[in-house]
Amino acid sequence: MAFLDQETSVDEGFPTELYKFVRGSTVTPFTSNDQEVVFGGDTFVPTLIKRTQPSQTGERLAANITVTVARDNPIVSDYRIVVPSSSLFLTVFRYHRSIATPLLPTPVDVAVFWQGRIRAVKFTRSEAEMTCEPLSGFLKRDGLRAQYQSLCNHMLYGPDCTVDRTLFDLAFTADSVSLDGLTITSTGLTATPPPVGGIGEASFYSGGGFVRRELIPEDRRLITDFNETGARDTITILNAFEDLNAGEALTAFAGCIRTRQSCNSKFDNIENFGGFPYIPIRNPFGAGGTR
Repeated sequence: MAFLDQETSVDEGFPTELYKFVRGSTVTPFTSNDQEVVFGGDTFVPTLIKRTQPSQTGERLAANITVTVARDNPIVSDYRIVVPSSSLFLTVFRYHRSIATPLLPTPVDVAVFWQGRIRAVKFTRSEAEMTCEPLSGFLKRDGLRAQYQSLCNHMLYGPDCTVDRTLFDLAFTADSVSLDGLTITSTGLTATPPPVGGIGEASFYSGGGFVRRELIPEDRRLITDFNETGARDTITILNAFEDLNAGEALTAFAGCIRTRQSCNSKFDNIENFGGFPYIPIRNPFGAGGTR
């Protein structure tokens, strides 16, 4: 029988679901089946997992689902201390096992039931509840808009900025990490270039500088402070890396305070500056604007 026939059948349905979690290049496949299922080149491992039913209404939040797993499931371990810097995406596949051969490990006629990403994780006793938002939710949100302002509108190192991040990075090894994980000390940080760019440039990392963990390249943290302490300098990050240890390789990238002066003197990129530095101070449409 075809999928739709079994889905709407009174007594011929034998539903099974596959849950494919993806973060960056890491794929974690689970299934509600009682045995492993091979599909799309992935082996879906049986686990305790359940979900709520999405509602088919015009409301955006109605399409959200809640996926519940055991508290010790590895898929939620990254959410125990801090929220990961990269999104975790989920695709739910659904198919019906054959009543004649229910143990067949390779499914046929598989349908995509739901796609989206995990927005939040709530731990309750022995379970972890993942609140999941559908992909359609992205389309109903306001995107980034260019503002009529003196500061640059471009994303640093983005396609409109065009600055090559590899020219403004610093590879180093963590010598020590504070107990709260927010302060990283390293002799390699002493090679940090001095502040360039004028007013507001407190350090090379001011204005959105970040540090990347080389073991997990998609794991990044915003640099909030930089201190020169002599033989070993320190950086302070906004959120701690999970289980960061001394000896790990890291790479720090410069920030940008988005002024025209900083764009020119620090990055030599004035031709791509995305701000409007010559906005009139006096409003020509206001009182006293014209004479």
